[in-house]
Amino acid sequence: MTTGPLRSVLLAASVAVIGALAAGPGTAQGDKPAGQQAPAAGDTGGSAADFVAAPGYERLDAQGALDRLIATFDANPASAFRPGSGLGPLTQAVLLLEAEEGALPRARYRIRYGVAHRPDPPGGGGVPLHVVRIARYNLGPAMRAELLEGPAAGHVGPPEAFGVGPHVSYRLVTRPVQGYASQLVALSRAEIGAVEARADMCLAAPCLQMAALVPELADWPPPERLRPLLDPVYEGVRDGLPSPAAVTDLLTLFAGGASEGGRRIAWEGFSPPAAGTVSGSPFIEVVIETGLGQEAAIDGALRRAAPADAAWTRVNAIAGGAGPLIYFSEASEASPGD
Repeated sequence: MTTGPLRSVLLAASVAVIGALAAGPGTAQGDKPAGQQAPAAGDTGGSAADFVAAPGYERLDAQGALDRLIATFDANPASAFRPGSGLGPLTQAVLLLEAEEGALPRARYRIRYGVAHRPDPPGGGGVPLHVVRIARYNLGPAMRAELLEGPAAGHVGPPEAFGVGPHVSYRLVTRPVQGYASQLVALSRAEIGAVEARADMCLAAPCLQMAALVPELADWPPPERLRPLLDPVYEGVRDGLPSPAAVTDLLTLFAGGASEGGRRIAWEGFSPPAAGTVSGSPFIEVVIETGLGQEAAIDGALRRAAPADAAWTRVNAIAGGAGPLIYFSEASEASPGD
């Protein structure tokens, strides 16, 4: 279980986030300034529109972004549904961000997930809306700047080798429809400025921290070796490692939010931890970091809030000669007073 100062920081952060959301609309940590309307890919009601129109966010054409993403998937001519119909909202968030912004070799991702409900007419049960905030922090320029100050400055590669692009945040809303686990219905984007990025926290540490964060999030037991990756419709392996989307899929699977079948992972969903949870408030948080060390590696952790002990799931991988070596571990975090 997580102990000491780190545990205290995590507990305090969880209370602060839920309290801010309960207080009403506004900017939460990692949410930036503006939004303007654009066509949405479905009838979502006011809650989805309000979520993606948070201050600082520009409303995007959700259907156009979805079409561009689907065009990159492996198609199955035998299926009546579009490729990726089983993808969950967390994995879809990573894929949409990378489809719009491009991949980065050295980055940290933070994903927050909650569930809201759009009221149906009287007598209806309400439509669940998956609300996702994802931020990606480009760590490449800072890493390059550090190297340029060192003894090997003359051997440092160009900016493109470290990754070029802003820190960005996306908000998306999806919902289940017939044949689709998580259909995108609304999307928005914001750039995260340098000042805001320096202040942002990814769970218990600064999002721009150069050192690895995931190993310090919990008291991880010795990991278990996983069998080779499945066969997703998207790019599952990149530069000899599981892609950030693949790590997100595996985290979702091992945290109990998805099932495995046909060599692919299918979203099933997470239930909020308690009946009194504020609608839409995040109870799943994911941090994924890649390209931070000397060896090729990717590391990700998922924290699931619970009335008692919060649960942690970790998936990490290093490059191997015959393919990536992938590992899995779980840990728990004691509730206040334990």
